[in-house]
Amino acid sequence: MSKNAKPAVVAAPKFDNQAVADAAATFAASEFSAASALETIGRVLGTSPTLPLWDAVRADFIVAYAAKISTLKGKTAPDGAAQKAWERFAARLKVEFGLEKPKATSSKATKVAAKRAAATKAAAAATKVVGAALKTGGIEAARQVAADKAAEALKAGRIEDAAAFSAAIKGAAKTADKAAATKAKAEIAALIARMRKLPTSADLKGIAAAIAAAEKSSAK
Repeated sequence: MSKNAKPAVVAAPKFDNQAVADAAATFAASEFSAASALETIGRVLGTSPTLPLWDAVRADFIVAYAAKISTLKGKTAPDGAAQKAWERFAARLKVEFGLEKPKATSSKATKVAAKRAAATKAAAAATKVVGAALKTGGIEAARQVAADKAAEALKAGRIEDAAAFSAAIKGAAKTADKAAATKAKAEIAALIARMRKLPTSADLKGIAAAIAAAEKSSAK
């Protein structure tokens, strides 16, 4: 083909316009129906679904989905098809509404969470008591208060409280030591700065020479 030759015009293939329009309408309807289904299940689950509720919704969805597919196709849905459909649906629930399957909470996990919460509460209370003693009486007073409170807690069988007071006084002592070190460092820096302003030996020699000269001059 020469450089000036024009490419051949290829006629677009003929197609059924109505078929395309019907397909587009069907797809639009399916998307609208899917969005409506997501909103419905989202309302059923609520903002914080429990695991039993999630599992119940999933079970009902799978049964209903499998039945509908069987009706539409005229044959039983393949094994696992309904479960995969639920997985796709659940993924969209997460994207659209931030909903996902809740984590299972065993009795052991519940006990651990409760113990952790109790320890956090005890630590906050102990820190407050020790902090008040440190502020009013200093580190030694805080040590005494912590020791008394820990002993009292142990006697009553409150192990978490005793541990909290032990940790609180360690933290307070560490903070106090750090504050003391910072203060000492600042005081040393200030002392060095003052010393630098004092006259040097050369300055003193100059002053002594000036005094001697003045005395010699006045004696004449």
